Amino acid sequence: MQLQFSMSIPSDASLWQHSLLPARFWAKVNPNGPIPPHCPELGPCWGWTAALFRDGYGAFKADGTKVRIHRTSYAALVGPIPEGLFVCHRCDNHPCVRPSHLFVGTPVDNAADRERKGRNNPPRGERVGSAKLTEAQVLEIRRLAREGLTQRAIARQFGVSQFLVSLIIRREIWKHV
Repeated sequence: MQLQFSMSIPSDASLWQHSLLPARFWAKVNPNGPIPPHCPELGPCWGWTAALFRDGYGAFKADGTKVRIHRTSYAALVGPIPEGLFVCHRCDNHPCVRPSHLFVGTPVDNAADRERKGRNNPPRGERVGSAKLTEAQVLEIRRLAREGLTQRAIARQFGVSQFLVSLIIRREIWKHV
């Protein structure tokens, strides 16, 4: 299904806080997220502010099962997702749940969308919509670790988890810094 939207009032604006999704869903959505620089005509992302899967997609517990929240948003606000297809992001912002930013497609469709926008390289570091740190903070975390500060103490200082600090120090993430 192709969604239509305009520069002034996006067609999905009326879906904001729609009753098809519970209040606890909407409490975790920021409707004033970033505007994708490669397609500003989409308007701001509706950013998921709660739990994320390791790959940056929003996580939500429904009926005791963790689900990818952009799929839930699409299914509730746009319609069923055909079996075997993905819900892709026009905005390339994994935590985004805004229906007009989402489309159903195959991996080939998703790759073609990325190619059309000239975004062959996935965003890294601060360009990732869900990034909690800057490159300068990552360098500071590594410096503090070299000086012997514990991962827990570093995590508290930067307001992140000890696990995230560990990944940064071991260069499993933020490898480019």
